[in-house]
Amino acid sequence: MATVSPDGIQSVLYHNEAEAYVEGLIPFQIRDIGTEKWEHQREHVEKLNIQAVVDATNNVEESIKELFLTHEKIPILINELVALDLWKRHVLPLVLKMEFSSQTSFPAYVTMFYESILVGLLEVLLFHGECHEAAGDALHDLLQYCQQKLIWLMGSGDGDQDNWYEIGRENPEINDSPAEEIIRRHKKISFDVAMKCIAIVRYIGEYSKDVSLGVTTRLLNTHDFPAIFATLMDNPPWRVPAKDPGMWYKYDGKSWAQVWQRKLGWGQLPLL
Repeated sequence: MATVSPDGIQSVLYHNEAEAYVEGLIPFQIRDIGTEKWEHQREHVEKLNIQAVVDATNNVEESIKELFLTHEKIPILINELVALDLWKRHVLPLVLKMEFSSQTSFPAYVTMFYESILVGLLEVLLFHGECHEAAGDALHDLLQYCQQKLIWLMGSGDGDQDNWYEIGRENPEINDSPAEEIIRRHKKISFDVAMKCIAIVRYIGEYSKDVSLGVTTRLLNTHDFPAIFATLMDNPPWRVPAKDPGMWYKYDGKSWAQVWQRKLGWGQLPLL
């Protein structure tokens, strides 16, 4: 239930409720995804993410961050993300071969969208240096995950890099079948997640003094993120030419906006 603090800031969770959610987080295996216990945890993480965004947006004490630090649960989030990524790569293709209806496609969409929730929460937490130290060796897995997403974003995925605006926007004229709708939303979620990975990798680089030498080595050498970023800036997927002369569509981390070409910020990573 939402509450309002004396300064007028709305909260999604009471502190005791949020602490119980964080303290109760446990790692799940791929085979557990979609089970009742996993669904309960997914709902809890989604509420924690909303509260973390509310705290960060309103510049107030970030209680969710403190709870994750106190209970040492940041590695659990990364474990959840890696497990879900494996599910999407190995199980989702089998799911997409099934016959869909509007009712049966919703659970698949919710499961896919959970990846965006996890990455968004990690993006908020890793804005703070102390969270990098708390993540520990799990950052190795997170960097490998981010590398895979950014390589896909560069165009080694399914060749949709020139159509991200059309894929991402809500178009009431599109009349997809339930299976086609799942595939389109999967592409949109994958793009949103990859864009959040840019911010996560940037934060890890900024707080390299707070992580182990092994993490820094993976960041600069093993996964070669400087070369990945250079390639992305050379052919940025977060901007697409519009039909109107001199106008472009630019992704701002949440949605696409139409801007003049001179305001694109050539040679810069997006400010997410």
